[in-house]
This record gives sequence, C-alpha cells and structure tokens, in this order.
Amino acid sequence: MLSLISSQMKPLNLIHLFIACLSIISCQQKDKKEAFLTENIKIDFSAAAFDNYTHLNIVDTTLIIPLSEDINSDLIIGQLDKIVVSDSLIYVADTYLKRLLIYDMQGNIVGKVGTAGGGPGEYTSLSDFCVGSNGEIYLYDSAGNKMLVYDSNLQFVKDYMISFKAEQFQLVGGNFLFGLAPYNTDQTTSGKMIVLTNPSFTPIFSTLKYDDNIDRNYEFFSPMTLSKEDGVVYNRVIDNNVYLFDKEGGIKMVFHFDFGELSIDSEELKNINALLESNKNYCYVASSPVLIGNLLMGILNKSGEMFTFVYDFNTKKVSLNALKDFSVGKINLPITTCANDNQLVSYFNKDIYPEFDKSDKLSPDLKAKIDQGVFVLCISKIVEKSTLLR
Repeated sequence: MLSLISSQMKPLNLIHLFIACLSIISCQQKDKKEAFLTENIKIDFSAAAFDNYTHLNIVDTTLIIPLSEDINSDLIIGQLDKIVVSDSLIYVADTYLKRLLIYDMQGNIVGKVGTAGGGPGEYTSLSDFCVGSNGEIYLYDSAGNKMLVYDSNLQFVKDYMISFKAEQFQLVGGNFLFGLAPYNTDQTTSGKMIVLTNPSFTPIFSTLKYDDNIDRNYEFFSPMTLSKEDGVVYNRVIDNNVYLFDKEGGIKMVFHFDFGELSIDSEELKNINALLESNKNYCYVASSPVLIGNLLMGILNKSGEMFTFVYDFNTKKVSLNALKDFSVGKINLPITTCANDNQLVSYFNKDIYPEFDKSDKLSPDLKAKIDQGVFVLCISKIVEKSTLLR
C-alpha cells in the first residue's frame, strides 16, 4: 500500500509533505526548548520556621578588594549595578552615573569604557554590559536602541541598532540572550520575557510570556548571572520563578519560590509602585540568584527588609541571613560568579556594613578607606560541594 501511494504522489504533494515535516521538526525543537524541570523552593518566614533555618557558613576564603576612585578625572562610583570578573580584570557598571570602569585585582582603575554622549562610540544610557571570551565588551544603550562593541583595548569597534527594548542581556553560546522589557509591541517580542538573537542582534526566537496582569510601565534591572557549567540564570523582578537557560538559549530548569502567605498575588502586579509603597507584608526574589554547584544563592526582599539565602539542592534546605547582620566572611549580597565557578562576587560599603570598624578581618588602612566611602569587593571561595544539573 505504501509503495502504491508513493508511486502515485505528485511532485507538488511531495513539496507539501516536505514542508509539513519541517513544521513538525520545528515544533519538536520548540517543545524541546520549552521542556524543563521545576524545583520548588518553599520559604516560610513565620517566627517558628525562621528560628529553625540554618545559617550556613560555606565561605572558605575571601579576597577583599577596595575599589579606588579618581575624583580629579571624574572616575567615581555612586552605585554598583553589575560586576564582571574576567581574566584578572574587574568590570564595574554604575548605570545611574553611566560609567563602566575597569580595575585590576588590587582595585586600581585601569580604564573606562566609552563615554556618555550622542556621538560614535558614545551612549545615552548604560543599561547593561557583558564581556566576551576575547575581552571584547558589549554595552547596551536602551535609550539609544543600540549595542556598542569595544575591543579588549577599549577602542570602539561598531554599534548595532536593536529592534526591541530589554532590561538585561548575556552572551550564551555565541548568541545573545535578552531579558525583555514588558512593553514591546513587535510581533516577535510582544508579551514575551526572553529573546535569543544572533551575533548581529537579529532575533532567532522568543520564549516565556509575561503575566497578563504585569505592570507594563515598570522596568527592573537585575543582571543575568552566569553559571559556567550550566548556562545563564535569569529572574525578572517581581517574579518568583528563576530560570536556568542552557548554552543554546533553551530553558533547562525553573526554580519556583513559594513564600506562602507572603507570596504576591498576580493582581497586585498591575501597579507595582503602589505595591512597593504599600504596607502589605510580602516577599519576592530581589535579583537573579547565583548558581554554584548544588547551591543557589541570592537576595530576598521581605516587606522592604533584605535577606540573603542559600538553597542546597542535595538536602532541600534553606539558610537565611538578614542583610542587617552583614559581616565579612559570610554570604552577603551575591552579585555574580568568577570565571572560576566556585567563587562568589559580592560587595559592601559603610552603608551596607555600618559596623565595619569592629571587624577583625579588616586592616586599619582598609577601615580608613571604607570610612571615606569606598566600595569593597569580596571574592569568596565557596566550600566545594557536589555538582547539580550536570
């Protein structure tokens, strides 16, 4: 029967069959990218439960680096929005002052990437950045709708116009993964949270859908973090789902945070300003967490109070630490990882750590610098754990 049908099939039907097969394969690939596992993380902030949370000390050693400033050259930092440590260089972005500074591992300024302005190689906003494998720097200017590229010598190479608005991005497998703003309207990105582009920043596919109740006027900047072995970790504040993307831009796993009675109802996302200014008792994931081996580490906002958390996938247990109890040598303000996958990057200044002068881990000279307002980078080696998601 099969041979009879084949012999009588017209060429046009063969073309239709070929197209149909391609469609099926395309759907299968899409399904594959959207197939993922979910790990549920329950955090109970009731007094009884909170007293029972462990307070893990998983830091082996910490390298403490005060970041210098040059006031005369206007090379100062007002806030630390993103940190990248790569090839013995430290890249620090202040999105408010529109500065991307580069330091050596002793905290000395060795360069500044581009300048704010409207000319070639200049940017009107510093929305996000990342560093390529050869030291090239990609700087996203959301206000100017463009991506600027600089070489490892900080020379401007080229800019690319971007057809959508994003809140953050990251290099992944030679392509670029963008966390989209909620107000895009073009066919590819409308209502979507993520888009993957090629090296020329042309969209390849988009995925994840914004909640219908999301406040379209509110933007967040919470940089994606890299897990060298596993891919890219993404969380869009306010969303209790943390996504792990593989090196092809597909979703590998979702970590869902359950805060019980403190979870935010989707209806409350219609007006995020009103929610944040209210007296409501709530909790949410405040930044993209860091994944190191079997440990997920990040920041929670509980009604305005900040907590750091560590979740151990092996034991399914959570440890919590209030940021007001900040101390050197513990897990604080996890920002990103180093190229070495078991090193966590965080920072502090005297506002974050007001009792720095009582620390026995800081020298008198360093305490004097902190008193003058410098930011201090902490690169902490995490006690090695068995790996997860390999």
